[in-house]
Amino acid sequence: MKLNLKKIIEANYDLNVISISDAPRQFVAQTFVIETKKGNVFCKVVDKKLFIPGLIASLPALYNIHELGFKRINHPILTSSQKLYLMHGDTLIVLFNYIDATQSYTYDDFVFGEVLAKIHDLTDRLTVSVSKESFEFKHKGVFENEMTNIVNSNDKDEVVVDLKSLLSKKQNEILKFFDNFLRIAEKCRKQKWHMVITHGDAPGNILVKSPKDFYIIDWDDILLAPAERDLWFLAEKEKFMDGYKSISPKFQMNKDVVNYYIYSRYFNDLIEYWREIAGEHSLSHKGKNFQQMNVKPQFLDTNF
Repeated sequence: MKLNLKKIIEANYDLNVISISDAPRQFVAQTFVIETKKGNVFCKVVDKKLFIPGLIASLPALYNIHELGFKRINHPILTSSQKLYLMHGDTLIVLFNYIDATQSYTYDDFVFGEVLAKIHDLTDRLTVSVSKESFEFKHKGVFENEMTNIVNSNDKDEVVVDLKSLLSKKQNEILKFFDNFLRIAEKCRKQKWHMVITHGDAPGNILVKSPKDFYIIDWDDILLAPAERDLWFLAEKEKFMDGYKSISPKFQMNKDVVNYYIYSRYFNDLIEYWREIAGEHSLSHKGKNFQQMNVKPQFLDTNF
């Protein structure tokens, strides 16, 4: 991959690559730090088909936010032909500006609330089209097929066998959650929402230089959506909500849309965990995904 990646980058960017080193593996992507004669850049390589369309659709908005002068984000680097990304076969390759900071949760909650509110306030200034929340679970068929395939699997792989056993016991419970999800989604579709530019998973994707100096990264699935899509993770943190409301004082959290996003995250994660376990990976990789998988949605009883 590294030798091919060097050739691909030098063929498509105005960059001379000195070295390529591994960065921490992400759930969605392989990542690399690319040392070039012009300085370091960050490279994301994605071969998971489920995530590529959303990431591609997000790049114009992310670049637009950068053009508007917002500094607390990473942003894509244009290719020599002024494109935001490359496709190499079925693999997506994107270069980003390099931020010399550590991924961490040790940031100031009040400032983080302020930052998210300021990003949301940029919505009306965007000059590119952005996908809009439809409250339709686009992977409904994928979820149903993946569960059926695993429950009926004859695979002798020990982790797949463990997963099959677990799902056989928990299938009715998971399907009950799924029915609840579809019911909440239908309820949300019938309401009108104030839509803002959202990240979808900001709290876990922060590069921190100091508690008040940090950058939001991994904008893989930007949507125009209710603000709750960015807020449900930290809804119970008073300092965070105080920071958000210092910029958007009229905001009120809606529990239905919060639960929609909790369920959406839960079922998208389930699909990807199942694929990692059933795919051509090492036993340790499969076992790690099995251990990380939750069979019950978290935070549904959050009080605001």
